[in-house]
Amino acid sequence: MTQQPIQWTPCEDYSQLYFEGVAISLFELFKHELINGKPLIEGRTFVNCRIEGPGVMMALDGVTMDACNLGYTGPDPLSVLFQPLSSSQAIGPAPFRNCAFRNCQFAAIGYTGAPGFIEQMKAVLLRGTVQ
Repeated sequence: MTQQPIQWTPCEDYSQLYFEGVAISLFELFKHELINGKPLIEGRTFVNCRIEGPGVMMALDGVTMDACNLGYTGPDPLSVLFQPLSSSQAIGPAPFRNCAFRNCQFAAIGYTGAPGFIEQMKAVLLRGTVQ
């Protein structure tokens, strides 16, 4: 028996705090926050979602990922990591704080954050799926 591909419904309301079973454009989610005067994505829960790029996600405090597929393809899983050169800021990535991702799939997303986050991600990417 072959496994059927998951079909996500495109997200229509980026103001929600809880998302389940939807395809979410990282760009549209961050744009929604910026339009509403918020410079980051905060306090959201994503369950069985597909987070779509292209884009780079910056994990700040309180970001958790459980049983997620980080979406890398090719021979080098570390190619999805970006290390900031400044210790005080990063321009360009979409920042997340206090957000939970459960059983989500990521597509065309890169990841960045503090050195501790980068080290955790390296270990996870070299092992496989986020546990």
